[in-house]
Amino acid sequence: MQLLCGYLASGHSFLEPTLRLALLSGDWIPPTLPSLIQTIAPKIEIISLGGATEASIWSIYYPIQTTDIKAKTIPYGYPLSNQRWYVLDEKLQPRPVWVTGQLYIGGIGLAQGYWRDRHKSEASFIIHPDTGERLYRTGDLGRYLPDGGIEFLGREDSQVKVQGYRIELGEIESVLSQYQGINQVVINTAGEQNKRLIAYIVAQTEIASEKIRAWLSEKLPKYMVPSHFVFLDRLPLSSNGKIDRKLLPEPKIAIEPTPELPEPTSPIASEVARLVSQVLAVERLDVHINLLELGANSVDIVRIANAIEERFQIRPRLSELAQSSNIAALGAAIEREMSQLNSNDQDWEEGSL
Repeated sequence: MQLLCGYLASGHSFLEPTLRLALLSGDWIPPTLPSLIQTIAPKIEIISLGGATEASIWSIYYPIQTTDIKAKTIPYGYPLSNQRWYVLDEKLQPRPVWVTGQLYIGGIGLAQGYWRDRHKSEASFIIHPDTGERLYRTGDLGRYLPDGGIEFLGREDSQVKVQGYRIELGEIESVLSQYQGINQVVINTAGEQNKRLIAYIVAQTEIASEKIRAWLSEKLPKYMVPSHFVFLDRLPLSSNGKIDRKLLPEPKIAIEPTPELPEPTSPIASEVARLVSQVLAVERLDVHINLLELGANSVDIVRIANAIEERFQIRPRLSELAQSSNIAALGAAIEREMSQLNSNDQDWEEGSL
């Protein structure tokens, strides 16, 4: 799907103008893709299909007539004939509209189980305790829409918690795949205590990470914008042809200063750089890069403020640290405030004589 988006966005086309039907299959279909296809084949009918290998591969569909380009993805849709889809809670009870739950599939399309794997079969194929219906637990999350359709919200095992927010990695991948010139993208995390989002990108040409970051900042909340971008010639694949996240290279978390940018020029700025380096567990920092772009999350911001207050007896505002502060500006601000405090003390002493 990402390859198709990149191919069409670059102006290439293998579609005939007289093509009548296009079937799109994928969990996260970019809302801009149908319009790209329709510019080449205006009269084409486009249908989204989804499902699981354990349930006839395709068992849910959505006819794409109009799309909201501001939406995150195309809706998952409605069950095909003789197939059933459910959004259930942990007690296997139906979830209300708009409430996230686990996706289950029922109907005649279900497989008998996994070949010679009884334990895995019993874990994934269940009998509903109230209805007696045999269901397949997909491991996906979703929710009912008001029109009776279903919205896909991601895999249970691909959701991560970063900066206190629960994030679906596929949602970021879906948005980033719409950037012109990007063929494939995978979002992963790095770090244990200070978890960061990393974007692995296969692009047609060289793209500046700053441009991608700025573009993403207009599409997603700040906490969903990756801290680092790693460009690869190809993504590592497993033996069955799927992307193997375990083989993705470790990113360089430490940000090396560029030759054009100076090191800290004052003892206070150098001390601030040391404190920030300790909190973020990195060796070298670019003093002109925003703290969030250095990888700091909301917890790190509080720890940095605490460290600065303990060292200088001056506490910077958390909102300023999170929005615009870098080490150079922060060091200069502390120097000004310390100078002002010293000046006030001197005025007080002179006035008391």
